[in-house]
Amino acid sequence: FFGSLALMLAIFSATAADLPQTRIRGVNLGGWLVLETWIKPSLFKGPWAWDNNGTWAFSDKSPDEWNYCKLLGKEEASKRLSEHWDTWVTYEDIKTLAEAGINHLRVPVGYWIMGDIQKGEPYVTGNTPGIEGSSLYYLTRAVKWAKKHGIQVWFDLHGAPGSQNGFDNSGRAGKEMFDHNEENIKRSVQVLEKLAKHFADQGLQDTMTGIGLLNEPSYGIDLNLLLRFYGDSFRAVRKHLPDVNIFIADSFGPDRFNDVWTNGEPEDWQTLETKKKTLLGKPFDRRLRGQDEGIDKEISFMDLQRKLESVDFEEADHPGSFHKSKGSVLLDTHVYHMFSDDLRMFPAARHIGRICLFDEVNINKCCWEDQDAGKPTQLKRMIGEWTAAFDQRPSGDLEYRETIGQVHNMTEERAEFLKHFVYAQMAEFEKEAELHPEAEFHWQQIEGWFIWNFKME
Repeated sequence: FFGSLALMLAIFSATAADLPQTRIRGVNLGGWLVLETWIKPSLFKGPWAWDNNGTWAFSDKSPDEWNYCKLLGKEEASKRLSEHWDTWVTYEDIKTLAEAGINHLRVPVGYWIMGDIQKGEPYVTGNTPGIEGSSLYYLTRAVKWAKKHGIQVWFDLHGAPGSQNGFDNSGRAGKEMFDHNEENIKRSVQVLEKLAKHFADQGLQDTMTGIGLLNEPSYGIDLNLLLRFYGDSFRAVRKHLPDVNIFIADSFGPDRFNDVWTNGEPEDWQTLETKKKTLLGKPFDRRLRGQDEGIDKEISFMDLQRKLESVDFEEADHPGSFHKSKGSVLLDTHVYHMFSDDLRMFPAARHIGRICLFDEVNINKCCWEDQDAGKPTQLKRMIGEWTAAFDQRPSGDLEYRETIGQVHNMTEERAEFLKHFVYAQMAEFEKEAELHPEAEFHWQQIEGWFIWNFKME
């Protein structure tokens, strides 16, 4: 069972004073601006959700926001969702989280939030974006509440055109089609830029301090295409929020990012000295050691020399090259046990062991220039999603728990284990770096975490 807000806050409150204030200690505001059935199942219930034969309207359709809006129609969907946006995240929620020691909020949004809804797409914004009744209005209101209580807000593009993963939390379950159409990529960059500009214009750049470029893109998306999208999006949002933190998803493979943005930002935003080191440092050293099969060492050196000579380092030709943002770039990893059939069968205590061994090793696969020598790159690490759940996945068991009755009861013993399971993850996800050259193992520092989710019905 996904830990209740009361349990989470009791744990947070008990430990907040002992945790370093520089770390991210956050919650996700899930089920709000992008629907997930299990978080608020009442949205998907009522006479409208059943046909004349008594069949649930979603029995042959995915219970996602796409089909929710399609079945209701734009007018009724706008009415229902405007009420939901207005009431699901309240001022009291923000105040309670701040009092518990939470210092960051991660807010999933869909590409449709800025009104980029094309013909045939059933999504709604509730009203003209930014006007009362619209999803953007309620997001902005929540950011202002967070500012009042000293909480930082990081939004995350959870739903991209075409869906980047085929999950219901992308807005539309089914096939991943994000990379099948160049227009999908362009629209995603545009909505990120519009959101960045909106919060800059609102004067909220001191509170809206982080932007997630894309949530959980499929591992099957070509990495070069994904990196191009990340680079384009980075430049688009930093035009308006030059000091904003950027977090990029690891695409379920953190080890693939060891050679990505090693200076902590796209190459064309690196400084002159870093550019020279990038060209004459690591790639050159690796080839000298003969670790690139089939490449002649002498030719590689000559090619590299020509490449360096051909690069124009003048600022006039590279307007972004000499910009150094105060914001960091972080690689985002998500840690869940309950999505694996095998892991759900583990005895409870074994889940804690897995956090301290397998999960720790998996997170630590990035980001290294030379892990053996304890030399990390400047791409930082964070855990954007984790949970107290270990043996219950989001499913019909949760969505219709009052009739199916398959959810585990919150016994005293279970609550005690969940507390220890959460403690273990909090400790792991605030791990200090171990980079001493003579250490047996080297570990990256993890900058902090966001638990999923802040509440459910």
